[in-house]
Amino acid sequence: MKTENNIKIEIPQAVIDGVMRKLQECKMDLAPYLQELTKEQSVSFIKIGDKTKVVINNTQKVSNPESVIDFVTNVAFFKDETINSRLNPIHNLANFFGNQRNLKQ
Repeated sequence: MKTENNIKIEIPQAVIDGVMRKLQECKMDLAPYLQELTKEQSVSFIKIGDKTKVVINNTQKVSNPESVIDFVTNVAFFKDETINSRLNPIHNLANFFGNQRNLKQ
């Protein structure tokens, strides 16, 4: 069974150029704050998932200091988590453009 392409639109080149310009601007704006990790650095860092983040964020609210996980007391962890949560929407939007299912021809 042959299916016909019912989408008959064309995106003007000016729109594509404008989007590319804006994405380049975003990349340049964020560049001073981001760095690529070497494979060794990536392997050496602690990996935590979303469920662990919830536990950590709840743990910091606990009044009993003995129940706090060792690395949770590190202020740098919470700074990193704040930055990560702010960048997540940007990352998700960038992934939207990288997903071919979202860009139907």
